[in-house]
Amino acid sequence: MMSEKLTILSPRYDFPSPRSIRTNNIVKHLINDFPVSVICFTNGENELANTKFGESIYRLPLTTLSKYITNRTFSGYKPWGGLKYLLGALNLVIKKVFLFPDEWILESEKTLKTLLNIEPDIVIASMHPFSMGEMALSYKKQTNAKVVFDIGDPLAFNAAVRNYSRRKASYEKELLHKADHLIVTNEQTKAHYVKQYGLAGEKISIIPQGIDLDTFQNTEVSKTDSKLSMIYAGAFYPELRDPRLFFEELKNYEDQFNIEVYGKHLSMFRVKQKNISFYGRISQQELSGKYNASDVLLFFDNKEGIQSSGKIFELLALKKPVVFIYDNEDSYAKEIASSYEHIFFIKNNKGDIKRGLKELMSFLKQDFNMSYDINQFSWSVKADQFKQILNGLGK
Repeated sequence: MMSEKLTILSPRYDFPSPRSIRTNNIVKHLINDFPVSVICFTNGENELANTKFGESIYRLPLTTLSKYITNRTFSGYKPWGGLKYLLGALNLVIKKVFLFPDEWILESEKTLKTLLNIEPDIVIASMHPFSMGEMALSYKKQTNAKVVFDIGDPLAFNAAVRNYSRRKASYEKELLHKADHLIVTNEQTKAHYVKQYGLAGEKISIIPQGIDLDTFQNTEVSKTDSKLSMIYAGAFYPELRDPRLFFEELKNYEDQFNIEVYGKHLSMFRVKQKNISFYGRISQQELSGKYNASDVLLFFDNKEGIQSSGKIFELLALKKPVVFIYDNEDSYAKEIASSYEHIFFIKNNKGDIKRGLKELMSFLKQDFNMSYDINQFSWSVKADQFKQILNGLGK
């Protein structure tokens, strides 16, 4: 089976999203065992190499409708004045009426055409977006190729989006049953699919997010500021991953703590405080440097839902103290973090945050056992799990 051709559908392959970071690292470790190709999309702004690790990359242009109306976040097109509001209104109507399950469905025809040209034996659909799964199944219907779904967040029961519908649940169930194998990132998602959609447990494998250990590892960085420095990188969501109570209490520690926040954030979270600085997205290499220059790493857990952030493995690999802010006692990330003594847990309510920050300095004076093996988090380990699944598809 080693000679079978593998194609991965990863629309944002060239952009640093959690899904594309996962795909890039898996490709890097699969390339010696499979002829790998990747189908992705380009916004046309950059000239990019046709390979990164030896794979073949097929970069497809967006349809005109996608570029100028329905997928402007990806294309980067920014209209001005009245046109901005007109296209915004059109976007809402078109998506609601015509584009299901997501805006990427517009790219189906050219994606299928490219798959038929490549003729892979196995297709992995990286999801979200779920339309990648539909495209892979369209190819399977014509060729009998094997299809694997690599799923981050569920479609219908997605706590970050909060727009459950029976239509989504029905679509998701039908799609998942047609795939040859599913890969999810945690036990909760697997249990959900087995219970909710009647999927066989042996059809679903769990492969959490991995870490590039060449990038994320602990290095000594000289420190000049006497204040305790904290860093957070990632997204915030209202009512799901909300930092505002924590930020509010930090007003009382302006002379003791400095916090840097990286990522794209809604204005409601970008508070104006002396000891909190907001920055945009940065590369993984830059982020590792920022992590190592900080005294404490911050992790905000999801309040509810079954999806989980792979960020916790990134932080564990650095072997630095982590302040873990949570609501859900039974979350997947909290279950993992509870095994490590250098994690300081603070429940996300006003009273616990107040008490937690008072106790933090004493906690940090401890000597922590950091002898655990970080290789368990590596992408090479995750890729080996992918290989086992791919090699077993025809058996």
